[in-house]
Amino acid sequence: MKTNLQVYLFLLFIQINVSAQSNKLTVIIKDIRSNEGLVGMQLLDEHENVIKGMYLKIINKKASVVLENLSAGNYAVRIYHDENQNDKMDNNWMGIPKEGFGFSGKSEKKFGAPDIKDMLFQLNSDKTITVKMMYVF
Repeated sequence: MKTNLQVYLFLLFIQINVSAQSNKLTVIIKDIRSNEGLVGMQLLDEHENVIKGMYLKIINKKASVVLENLSAGNYAVRIYHDENQNDKMDNNWMGIPKEGFGFSGKSEKKFGAPDIKDMLFQLNSDKTITVKMMYVF
């Protein structure tokens, strides 16, 4: 009987630890200039590996997603407004983006992607972040 209790407590401890490692991230994307197309979004780890990639519907010039069961760690989000739904970021002949883009973190850099360190945020509990869509033209 004592052994069964020890096994039960051990399994309960493991379950509590596993659920404590599971975090929810809500990403809200604002300042989208139109409801046309989709928002492409990638969740990256601190080494720039893509953890999740997806396309989001735009409703009332906003988009959002809830990502569940994420481990604690450092993450980054990058987005672009795929207005013509061709599955790529369109640029003009000089390489300047013709579609909107954005990044998590403190970066509001308009020319070139920021360094990953400037995009990172820490996830160690449920969190909501807002990413602003930016347009050059």
